[in-house]
Amino acid sequence: MHRTSKLLLALSMALASTTAMAELVKLDNSDLFRSGTLYTDPALNKKAGNVVTFTIITDYDNPLGFRKGQAYSHIDQSAYDCEKKLVKSLVDTHFDGRMGKGNVVNSYDPSGNWNPVNPGTRGEQDWKAACGKK
Repeated sequence: MHRTSKLLLALSMALASTTAMAELVKLDNSDLFRSGTLYTDPALNKKAGNVVTFTIITDYDNPLGFRKGQAYSHIDQSAYDCEKKLVKSLVDTHFDGRMGKGNVVNSYDPSGNWNPVNPGTRGEQDWKAACGKK
């Protein structure tokens, strides 16, 4: 099984098992992101030293079109180095249902490389949320 498929399967199983009992936390929807509502599930977020694995669930206001259908939600799991201000994408998948449910209509294979978090971007907004920065 491909590395991304394994991560996606594990994330989907974790999300399915925790969503019913966990409280999703709505994230700040600043002017950088106006096309949906962002949530995180604290049960899926883990910290090891300066690195936080953080999951963002996006529920779109209007669906995004892909070859396999329309996406009404998106799950992005990334690792954030809070000290060095770096990010590495782990899972990036779009679903035809709300809140990360339904069939996968698009999935990106992350490079696995650490990249700098650029100031004034949605990526910086996500890094701040993951690392507890204001």
